[in-house]
Amino acid sequence: MKSVPLSSTSPLMYITEIPVVALLSIVIKYNGSAEGFIKLYPLMIALIGAFVFIFIYLFRFITISNDMVKSVGPYSTRDRALITKDKTLVLTLRKRGKIRVELFGYDDAPTFSWVNVTEFEKKRVNLYRDKAVGGKSAIKRVLRFFDIPEEDIAAALDSESFSKKYENYELECEIVNEEKAVKLTFLETI
Repeated sequence: MKSVPLSSTSPLMYITEIPVVALLSIVIKYNGSAEGFIKLYPLMIALIGAFVFIFIYLFRFITISNDMVKSVGPYSTRDRALITKDKTLVLTLRKRGKIRVELFGYDDAPTFSWVNVTEFEKKRVNLYRDKAVGGKSAIKRVLRFFDIPEEDIAAALDSESFSKKYENYELECEIVNEEKAVKLTFLETI
């Protein structure tokens, strides 16, 4: 299934790999001159393990498809939410290229036996929340994925407020608390 990935980890975080790689190169250089049967192989194995662990720990993505938004990665939150009719995907552009990805929708009545379903009031709640990096370019990729025309994407991201209805979506952009919020409301389940 097609989806658009958004990185949850800043590329600058991978700078933490540099000391491990530098130490590993020094160990490899001096391994031949080391005395003993095992030389510096245990240290090499530990440094390679540390390098792999840091890489896997920092590997976090958000994938947005036509039917689901979810967090991916071994050390991510692994949250997920279905995108159906009347739900709103909100991409909020924050400072320094950060994006807050949220999905709002109406929650159904709980399936507990002690809840009176007739008295349950549906409320609009936050069903998914995570952070990504990428700035305006990441928001453009998401909007292109949902087949929003390029001229509307440019108009939405450049203006103070924007609203337009499409066949399956309704796109709204506004400034909320000095942050640009792009809201994509799903009019039909895709």
